[in-house]
Amino acid sequence: MAFLGVDIGTGGCKATVCDEKGRLYGSAYAEYGTLHRQGFHELDTRVVWDDIRAVIRRAVEQSPGQHVEAICTSSLGEAAVPVDRERNILGNAMVYTDCRGQSEMESICASVGKSRVGHITGVSPSRIFVINKVMWMKEHEPERYQHTYKFLEFEDFLTFMLTGQACVSHSLASRTMAFDVVKKCWSDEILSAAGVPESKFSTPCSTGTVVGKILPEMADELGLSREVRVIVGAQDQVCA
Repeated sequence: MAFLGVDIGTGGCKATVCDEKGRLYGSAYAEYGTLHRQGFHELDTRVVWDDIRAVIRRAVEQSPGQHVEAICTSSLGEAAVPVDRERNILGNAMVYTDCRGQSEMESICASVGKSRVGHITGVSPSRIFVINKVMWMKEHEPERYQHTYKFLEFEDFLTFMLTGQACVSHSLASRTMAFDVVKKCWSDEILSAAGVPESKFSTPCSTGTVVGKILPEMADELGLSREVRVIVGAQDQVCA
């Protein structure tokens, strides 16, 4: 029995196959760069997606005879990947160093209260968080916003691309500044202030939750069994 772990970072992604005793069989890494433009810092989501698939294929190829049972992901936080219902990528992902979101964060704090935001979300309000980037897109790129089915961080992005199901770990949801860390659900209070519906985000789940089987076409492309289960992961720093 073997497992496939995928780590998606700001500068690269890695896939590793190991067994239940931690023995390593195959591992592959791909590096990519951040796009910089007038304070905008983005990852080209299509490049990242290509590299994720490439490292998974290579790690699996390096592990002959190992039957991968499940896939789990760790990833960077505070990124926002827009996708449609058919799993098409609609644009790049703003990363945490991106300059956008300051006025949007201030708007939420003016409506909800800065201390109240911190009490609900467990984080100090900052422009880096996803809800502020989503608000920015709603204001400045309304057509793309309207066409977006879900705004995903990279952990639930990979889960969605592999299964068609949008599920995000509590740890990644907490990096949106819109997640109630006590009730473990999206905050109606903050989303109302942001003018963004809950439906724009994934369903929050505990790390270790079984999302479901990999889509047949993805299994075939990646050299995996169609019986492989996809598991909810966590933010990379939480995993560390």
